[in-house]
Amino acid sequence: MFEEKSFQKQDGEKVPGKILKKLLYSPGDGVVSEESFLDRNGKSSTKKTRVYLQCEVHDQLISNRNIQNYILHQINAR
Repeated sequence: MFEEKSFQKQDGEKVPGKILKKLLYSPGDGVVSEESFLDRNGKSSTKKTRVYLQCEVHDQLISNRNIQNYILHQINAR
């Protein structure tokens, strides 16, 4: 969903456009919100995870030089 138009769920509940706007323009990479990525909606595991956030378009994340360097650093640090 990439537009802030209201819609009706299968159960009949109406979702207003202002709620979609808040979700669509929340921090993230344009596809996955930061909140969803960090699983702040309640189902996160108890395992501690280190997170590296980088500003980049979703389908270009792996081509980003900073992300590549971070991944290599993590591999070499083990």
